[in-house]
Amino acid sequence: MTRKYLKSKVLISTVILLAILVSVMLYLPNNSAKADEISVEEDDLTPIYMESTPIENGVEYTIYLSDGKTRGLAQLKYSITGKDGKITAQLKNEMALGSSKIEVSISLFCAPSKDDTGTLKATNYIKDLNIFKSIKATASTNGETMYWYGVCVINLNGELKPPYVGYYILFDGEGNRLSN
Repeated sequence: MTRKYLKSKVLISTVILLAILVSVMLYLPNNSAKADEISVEEDDLTPIYMESTPIENGVEYTIYLSDGKTRGLAQLKYSITGKDGKITAQLKNEMALGSSKIEVSISLFCAPSKDDTGTLKATNYIKDLNIFKSIKATASTNGETMYWYGVCVINLNGELKPPYVGYYILFDGEGNRLSN
């Protein structure tokens, strides 16, 4: 296969994917309520536990968001990794389609066991996570082997989403992942 042929295949695949995404956006329900008119019941904020994918010395989660009000779509990558005695939670905006303002708060917790709710060790906030940008929260392991997990709260275009919660990941005092 020639390089030109492969480029054309990638281009065709990209165009098809974009057509599908635009079609989905056009058929999402349109909610004309303003952000300050949207009420969120506490029951609507049941945490969503994310499935993880192991990566080098950590785990990664993919979060897909949609907004019925502006028909915005976004794909975020959330990861927890360890290195040099530190644990880092990071959220990156990998793809956004349509008008979107993504307000994010990430928090990093550690606990001695999976039965413990944990202690907040680091948090960070950004008013608008633009495409290809990321936000991080980092904490020291203090040389201790502990379970770590992250919580991500997202407000997409004035629509508060349920908290995204990662599962407990065991890291040693050096920041090496021992289990997921």
